[in-house]
Amino acid sequence: MFPPRDAADPDRIRGFVGALGPDGPLGYATNVTISEVNDDSGQPKTITVQGRSRLLDVHMRFDVGSLVTTPMSQGTLSNGLNFLQMRGQYTVSGMAGDRDISFTAPGSAETFRENPKPQIPNPKSQ
Repeated sequence: MFPPRDAADPDRIRGFVGALGPDGPLGYATNVTISEVNDDSGQPKTITVQGRSRLLDVHMRFDVGSLVTTPMSQGTLSNGLNFLQMRGQYTVSGMAGDRDISFTAPGSAETFRENPKPQIPNPKSQ
């Protein structure tokens, strides 16, 4: 599965989830689903990631607690995107190899959003 269309180019970037233990990798998945629930202003409220493979079956929910928006106004990314940096709480459950996974922890996430175009008044409607 691919990330949401406004977060990445779905024709190029596939999702990938990996799980690391104290002695190295426990498993990885390329069968990944990413979904978002947004608030009324279109900002992420909850991000859910599901990753599945033979060695990994994990469900991660990220509840956004705070968000900082940076307009991308320089260089090659000055194409009307905003860079969102989020702090929040992860809730993770599933299996990695032969290990059960279940924990909650503070964390961060990043994504991009289109910068809403300002509404230009139509002079004919005034």
